[in-house]
Amino acid sequence: MFMNVTRGFRCKIIFVSALTFLSGSANTANVPLYLNASMFDNTTPNVYTNITERVCIFNYSDDPDINAATVQSTIIGWLNESTGWEMIGTTKINFIADCSNPNIRIEFLDLDDPEWTCAGAACAPYPGGSIINIDGINRRTVTGIRVGTPFWTCNNLPQGAGCFPTSEGKKGLINHEMGHMVGLDHSGPVWGVTSGGPFHEQAFGPRPTVNESYQARAHLNGRSSPAINACVGFPSNSQVLVSWFDTANDDTNNEAALFKNDSGWQYISSTSVGQKPGIGGRVNALFNVGSVGGFFWTGRADVIGGPRNQVNWDPVIFPPGTQLSTSTPNTPCTFLVEATGDGDVSLTWKDASVSETDWHLYYSIGGDGGSLGPWQYRGACSGENIEGCGDSASFTTLFSVGDRLCARIAAGNSIGLSGYSNIACTIVE
Repeated sequence: MFMNVTRGFRCKIIFVSALTFLSGSANTANVPLYLNASMFDNTTPNVYTNITERVCIFNYSDDPDINAATVQSTIIGWLNESTGWEMIGTTKINFIADCSNPNIRIEFLDLDDPEWTCAGAACAPYPGGSIINIDGINRRTVTGIRVGTPFWTCNNLPQGAGCFPTSEGKKGLINHEMGHMVGLDHSGPVWGVTSGGPFHEQAFGPRPTVNESYQARAHLNGRSSPAINACVGFPSNSQVLVSWFDTANDDTNNEAALFKNDSGWQYISSTSVGQKPGIGGRVNALFNVGSVGGFFWTGRADVIGGPRNQVNWDPVIFPPGTQLSTSTPNTPCTFLVEATGDGDVSLTWKDASVSETDWHLYYSIGGDGGSLGPWQYRGACSGENIEGCGDSASFTTLFSVGDRLCARIAAGNSIGLSGYSNIACTIVE
């Protein structure tokens, strides 16, 4: 059942995403075009583990170092464990070993096989089966992952190429490609969520990041994608700011809720901030509370929308509690870098502190595979309560059109610096 199976299933390959592992580098690719329709629950909201994915291994290379049955069992275990697909594999999808009618095919091929078109060690998804239209998007009932056998076994590798010699490395490879199967690009989910923009996870590794898991889980549950880079700050002694970046293109409204810890967490109030016009928009909610005092505060983003037009909120993406700092400034909120043309960029943020005197800028030119280059200190902009920094000629000469520029800031005063803001990136135009 596992070995030397027919290739009659195969259709023309549309390769759209890959993990390259040559000379130790990981390179990004394009957005998946075909997603596995069976992974999207469009029937009953808030029902868990009601999707079963049948996974089958096909060893087209006939490599004796690959026992298809053993590999299949091992991969099923990886996909279902909590540290593999985190909140997806254990709450919404059950992966099982079944070659009678698989939803997911994982194929091992030699690199000289005419069907091998991946740019790196593996690629996914490639389409198969029939087409089902879900929420206006065509999805395939069967999709697959292709793995280059030499990268898996570390035998007969191309000159200068690396491989995955450990179980952890192989697990990471499978989880990475399975992420593409449920609609994750290298920069985030692609169904209702941007695949680029100002967001940067700092960890372009083979496993899905935390925010990717939250966002994919939201859509599997038929809800709109949650916010990222959520932040709570204090622009004055009587105000609390709740700020985040909108990541959904199907939200119908955004609301913020505020909580205060006064002998236990207490709900204070909520406010509607409306529908954002586009992905990546900064969402701000300002609460007048009389006195910030010495309390801890936290917020919650309620993003309403998605396939079922339901409320999605996830307080775990917010800091558990933030307090007005009486020494160094509080960390700036929702830092954003935007290309403005002619090689210039715009740097903006939300003031979240009452004690800053200057703003310190750090930048990085992106390396291969979406990684960050070394951080370099740009300098400081002076002033209280400012929320933007003009670009000087001395800054714009540090990068070129086409560079992937990432930056972060910290607020400062005579005592020291705040924590770093979120990292924001743009392609210089």
